[in-house]
Amino acid sequence: MRGEIIVIGNELVTGQVSDLNGCYAARRLTLAGFYVRGITIIGDEASTIESTLRCAIARSDFAIITGGLGSTSDDITTEIIAKTLERPLVQNADILSRLESSLRDRGIAMTPEHQKLALLPQGAEVIDPVHHVCGFFIIHHEKPLFFLPGVPEQMRNMLDSHVIPGLLDKMSHRTYIKERILKVFGLEETKVNQLCQGIGEEQKGVTISFLPRFPETHIIITVRGKEFQQTQDKLRETEEAIRKRLGSYVFGRNGQTLEEVIGHLLRSRRLTLAIAESCTGGLIGHRITDIPGSSDYLDRDVVVYSNRSKEELLKVPKKVLEDYGAVSGECAEWMARNIRISSGADLGLSVTGIAGPTGGTNEKPVGTVFMGMSTSRATVARGFRFQGSRESIKIIASEYALDWVRRYLIDDTLLFSY
Repeated sequence: MRGEIIVIGNELVTGQVSDLNGCYAARRLTLAGFYVRGITIIGDEASTIESTLRCAIARSDFAIITGGLGSTSDDITTEIIAKTLERPLVQNADILSRLESSLRDRGIAMTPEHQKLALLPQGAEVIDPVHHVCGFFIIHHEKPLFFLPGVPEQMRNMLDSHVIPGLLDKMSHRTYIKERILKVFGLEETKVNQLCQGIGEEQKGVTISFLPRFPETHIIITVRGKEFQQTQDKLRETEEAIRKRLGSYVFGRNGQTLEEVIGHLLRSRRLTLAIAESCTGGLIGHRITDIPGSSDYLDRDVVVYSNRSKEELLKVPKKVLEDYGAVSGECAEWMARNIRISSGADLGLSVTGIAGPTGGTNEKPVGTVFMGMSTSRATVARGFRFQGSRESIKIIASEYALDWVRRYLIDDTLLFSY
């Protein structure tokens, strides 16, 4: 079944708020096996609502319309629906009774604006009238049309509990859709695309798409099929083929974050981490502590921004700072080694660099970053040259630092070859 989504609200077309309903509905419908033709966002204008609804009825098997069902003067969706479908507005006694009871309990008198909420096009069936603004659906020319409130929580509840189950009942042949996202870091999107060429091409119903999510690339595997197990098998086989091509560049899947993966690895190996940050300003520690229970493996995160703090807190020799500078591999090594030793942690990680937009030189331009990692076996440093804004340099530096930890935890020989 092919359907479309219409989202109504002046606040959306003027950019005052972002659409949450359309994206949520499209996602849920797609995963349930429906094909979504598109999402149309329009304002509270009678002629636009009417023409958009007529187009949806003409070209789609079903439509979901959200917004404009309230009691204010700009909530005109119900009236326009009645006019477009050539159905009179009638008062729904059940809605009116619920509304009167609710207002009476709160000591509020019924007004014509309140009564407007009980008016529905003739033949409409109410969808779970839990709130003052209910949803409803109409079968028009054998096509189901669902009209839902614009409040995201109310809309989502009705969509999940009534709309999608109702549509599934009408499907003569269900299509199973399975999706998986593989998260990649360390390769450009074009390189990821190149390495994945040919995968899934011979399997019917398999599509692979690439989504840049700075500083990562996400690979979206979508499999459609008539048989549940066959769909699952194709998804697994496609994921395995991609992982074989990309190897350790794939760090997670679906909702997993890099910091979540690192937390799992540290905990499973019963290792602890201590961090010394300069140019990233605590971003690495912030990301790690976003994961509940991170105190199990993160001992401390020290921000040493000035040369004095590097000397006083991490005992970086003054001569190292004078001879090589704070932004150097030598300084990064001292930072990593001494944060590990002073904390007693198993791993020491450091980052020092120039995030910009000022402070760069010909020898060390903005974006120059050095990272250090220290274990009981060795201490090493790596140098990088990043580009972009101050914020983007901090983000990508934190990503590389975390990914270095991840790779070391997977294979400790990568301490020297990242």
